[in-house]
Amino acid sequence: MPDIKEPIYEPRKFYEERLKQQYHDEATRFFDELVASSKVDVEGNRAHVADFQKTFSHFETEKKNASHFKGWRTFLIVLIVAGFLLGLLFTIAGFMHLDQGWAMPVSGLLLICLGVALLIYLVRVLNPKIKEIETRLKGLEAEVQKKKSLCFEDLRELNRNYDWNIPAQIMKKTTPVLDLDRYFHVGRFAYLVKKFGFPKDLGKDATILGVLSGNIQGNPFVLERDLSESIVEIPYTGSIVITWTTVHSSKDGTYTVTHTETLTATVTHPGPRYDTQTRLIYGNQAAPNLHFSRRPTGEDTQDEKKVSRFVKKRSKILDKKAKADLMDDDPTTNFTKIGNEKFDALFGADNRDNETEFRLLYTPLAQKNVLDLLMNPLPYGDDFVQVKEGMLNSIASRHSQQFDYSANPDRFVHFSVDAAKANFVSYCDDFIRSLYFDLAPLISIPLYQTHMPDEYIAGTMDDFSNFSTFEHEVMANSLDPAAFRPEEADPSLPLILKVSKAEKDGKDDIVQIHAYSFKTTPRTDYVSKLGGDGHMHTIPVHWVQYDRVEREEGMVVSDIGGTNRSYADKIDQAIRSFVKDGAPHYERGLLAYPANGKDRNEAIRQQILSIFSKEKEGVKI
Repeated sequence: MPDIKEPIYEPRKFYEERLKQQYHDEATRFFDELVASSKVDVEGNRAHVADFQKTFSHFETEKKNASHFKGWRTFLIVLIVAGFLLGLLFTIAGFMHLDQGWAMPVSGLLLICLGVALLIYLVRVLNPKIKEIETRLKGLEAEVQKKKSLCFEDLRELNRNYDWNIPAQIMKKTTPVLDLDRYFHVGRFAYLVKKFGFPKDLGKDATILGVLSGNIQGNPFVLERDLSESIVEIPYTGSIVITWTTVHSSKDGTYTVTHTETLTATVTHPGPRYDTQTRLIYGNQAAPNLHFSRRPTGEDTQDEKKVSRFVKKRSKILDKKAKADLMDDDPTTNFTKIGNEKFDALFGADNRDNETEFRLLYTPLAQKNVLDLLMNPLPYGDDFVQVKEGMLNSIASRHSQQFDYSANPDRFVHFSVDAAKANFVSYCDDFIRSLYFDLAPLISIPLYQTHMPDEYIAGTMDDFSNFSTFEHEVMANSLDPAAFRPEEADPSLPLILKVSKAEKDGKDDIVQIHAYSFKTTPRTDYVSKLGGDGHMHTIPVHWVQYDRVEREEGMVVSDIGGTNRSYADKIDQAIRSFVKDGAPHYERGLLAYPANGKDRNEAIRQQILSIFSKEKEGVKI
């Protein structure tokens, strides 16, 4: 039987009063346990960090002193040069006109003497001072690096023990509704596609950069970050400056005027534009015939008068829409206002096409929950676009576009145990807050929590091996781009990596990756334009021609289990000795490396099996 959890009926209140602190405390405990298991001498590290910071502060002070004295030296050099030049000028001019007195040659000689004095000060005093400071700086820099290395050595074991998916491990202990997967399992993927109509692929113009999957009471969700490419018209601008003269007459005769004009020309040519988007996709069979979309209103919900005016204005518009829809033949698709005008105005969704199912989802409690999210600016307020297309729901929030859900262990590495703890706990807090409030618009609907798939209740969901194409693309995008980049492709442009073929080979997937990019060629257009001088001028406009280039290369993906540390200790170097086409990549128990598609890499597989005990881990759907 599945683990059926108690629904959350007031999601925002639940987060503020319970989940927020529970998750924070669990993240703190998790870090403290990592520190204890890593046998970190906390007090020793604090002492070393304090010593490092003291030395670093001294180093920064000396850098400022060096900068100050170097600035003073530059100023003196300018004075010396100016003194010599003006002194020579005044002296020569003065002796050439002695009949006008001695003031000028004396002034010149005094300026030369001043320059000599400053030069002596520069050479005998200032330069040695700067050299002395620079010598101290070199010594301090070496001392800073030595003391920082000692701090890193204190935390060497801790930094090696960070792993992928730590926020998910913490979530299992604190969140009563959410289950997160170690990776986007092919079983979850196939279930979403078959049951809910999830798209098998985003198309050849988009690739998956990151993915996080899980379920709410058996209803699957996927948080994906994708990179998409589109061809747009790119404007290019060129300019030239022209001059001409005109002759004018006056009472004193004729005179000429010089005119200057900048001639500008713009051309457009097709080229690629790249965009990234993070969105959450959730599948639920409740209200399967309902479609709608909504987006943020942009209203200041803290200003009650503005909100009131907005609701009143929107209500009038919705009244007109409801009257107009009465003329339609199909009453099920007619728009009908809900009694809660504030919800209808702020949530929107007036393009909904099934009023019965809409009311089934958005009960008075659900309306209250959603308004609670929209009306409170913290933590995010009304910052999400929501689309429902049958059994699939999509949430794209502003805050998720800025957040990295990968939980890469490298982000936690630090040399100070206190700073590491603050960074670790802060990231975990941000992780749960960002993810939870992407899910909150869906959790706000009680039916979405209580409606469970029959397969989940019966425990008969298929459990497939190997990996989804989304995970294939994530792992491909994590490898060195040079392994897939077409020969003539501009390396400054992103790659769109797509799975063209995936074939099971035991517990591995042999994947063919098709890479799309562009060759860039500088071009110039010449545009004629009439100038103010009455002549036509040719303006060169430089632009870039983009030509599509492609390449197909192989990749192997394996589920070797383990931890980030066990991989680094046992696998990494061994794999590198076998893989010649680029460095392998490991995360969340998955290993990927470039390989010829026809080569089954049996030697690599046997090498892995001989030195690493594979952890078998099922996926819970």
